[in-house]
Amino acid sequence: MTKAKSKKKGKKSKKRRIVGPVIWLLLILVPVLLAYLGFYFQIGSKLNFSPDLPPDPDTPFSAPFVIENAGVWPIENVKIATGVTSVIAGDDYNRVQNLTLADATPPVPIIDSNEKTTVLLPFFIKFNYPITFADIAIKIDYSYKYFWILPVSKTQHVRFVTRINSAKTLQWYPLAVSQERGDRK
Repeated sequence: MTKAKSKKKGKKSKKRRIVGPVIWLLLILVPVLLAYLGFYFQIGSKLNFSPDLPPDPDTPFSAPFVIENAGVWPIENVKIATGVTSVIAGDDYNRVQNLTLADATPPVPIIDSNEKTTVLLPFFIKFNYPITFADIAIKIDYSYKYFWILPVSKTQHVRFVTRINSAKTLQWYPLAVSQERGDRK
């Protein structure tokens, strides 16, 4: 073998020695990182927010709301900001629009995994006529510690409208993002 050929062969073997372990390292680290991120987005934090039946069926604003932590880790420092998009009482002449009640609810300190708590939202709306339609938007800010170490803050937006249920009373129903605001069934 000539001297030039042996130098080329030496360079190739050095490249192979460096590239081989790097490829194996990437083949191991990439799936582990993807699994970690998938776990974070799928299981890390799930907060369910739903209305309960109001004690006064003619006043849907008296309904308590249930917060459920369906995630793995305890959530803490839950803050709720509420905005009333539209309320109609009696006819279209008695209405309230775009009333903001930001941060009026005291924060919930901690909700453990698979636990529920009930909050009353501070609606101070009184009408002389029965409410026929209402639309509210709720913003929920909360935090948790991912793998009990890394602090994460999240915001969730939910929207509810009133509809007449089978008992002929108003009840809150979640409003899908794609539905129009004026959809009153």
